[in-house]
Amino acid sequence: MSTKEVLVWPETVSKYKRFDYFMLKINFRRCLYACCVYYHVFQDGMIILLLLYVNDMLIACQDKSRIQDLKKMLSEEFDMKDLGAA
Repeated sequence: MSTKEVLVWPETVSKYKRFDYFMLKINFRRCLYACCVYYHVFQDGMIILLLLYVNDMLIACQDKSRIQDLKKMLSEEFDMKDLGAA
């Protein structure tokens, strides 16, 4: 029987914890089944999703202005580079 080990650099863990804290602070929820997926449901029922993978993220919402608002909040908190539409 083989065993597997997962090694994660300490700075990666601390960056994720900081990101996670920030997302929760701005009223996003973390998906119960995938810790790299965050979502927010607005009062009008519109949903915005943020998917995080290593150093990349994908933001999806029907309202582009809400995407821009989230990107602005994130860029004020973190050093980010906008690669445009996927």
